[in-house]
Amino acid sequence: MNRIDDRSRPGLAVKSETVEPGVSRRRSASNHLMRMNNKALERHYIRLLQKAVPSLPQGDLKDCESPDFIMDRTAGRIGLEVTRLFKAPDLHGRRLQVQENECTLMVKEATRIYEATGSPPVEVHVHIAGQTEFNKKNRGQFAQALAKLVSSRAPSDRSWIEISNKFDNPDLFPFEIDCISIARYGHERNYWSVPDGGWVQEEFTSELQSLIDQKNSLLPNYSKLCTAHWLVIVIEGTSGSTLFEPSQETLNHAYSSDFERVFLLDRLLVKAYELRRLGAS
Repeated sequence: MNRIDDRSRPGLAVKSETVEPGVSRRRSASNHLMRMNNKALERHYIRLLQKAVPSLPQGDLKDCESPDFIMDRTAGRIGLEVTRLFKAPDLHGRRLQVQENECTLMVKEATRIYEATGSPPVEVHVHIAGQTEFNKKNRGQFAQALAKLVSSRAPSDRSWIEISNKFDNPDLFPFEIDCISIARYGHERNYWSVPDGGWVQEEFTSELQSLIDQKNSLLPNYSKLCTAHWLVIVIEGTSGSTLFEPSQETLNHAYSSDFERVFLLDRLLVKAYELRRLGAS
């Protein structure tokens, strides 16, 4: 049974539903990545590259710092550097991935505040309203407001509720938050997240070249034990800042690179492209 309940309480519009047991809940695609430490994640990406391009060497990977890994093979050692691709800053110099991270940290702090109240575990999805200015200084303020909203509106067991912002009372419901969905299905622990999305960028030659330039500048400091160095650029596709799908123009472009080989890896599709290098045959 669905019920639209437009409460007279300012700032809130509520939709609720009772659901039978056994309803599955989809988790964010980035959860597994968030649980991995950085080195394990980089190793995982190298294994995905090897899976995407079976002709690549399959030797043992030795952890290193500069580059990230060294692979031993009879023809010589290969240095492997792994890096992630993000969208360029906006006109004001703001990086989308920074705001995404701040949103995550704010929701994490709100979860901690909520748990301290002893309230029952719930699944919460916080939908952010457009551009935000979350930062370390205001994190506690927004976290307190979010935790209070969830605590005061938590649904009964085996049901969910959606609270929409009417944008008329920022003290009760900060304008930076569009709506909150709260589900209670006998969870053993709290699960709070920020669903994400965005536009897919298809032409990004300048972003790739900028990233390659950054890595080119570090190459002289890499291990001299390697006979070749490869750069692996990863499209994670787990948040708005990492949504890319290369156009033919992006793939056909010749990039200036001091690395012997440069790969573009789509993590979700497990598909890899070797980028063309200026002067390479």
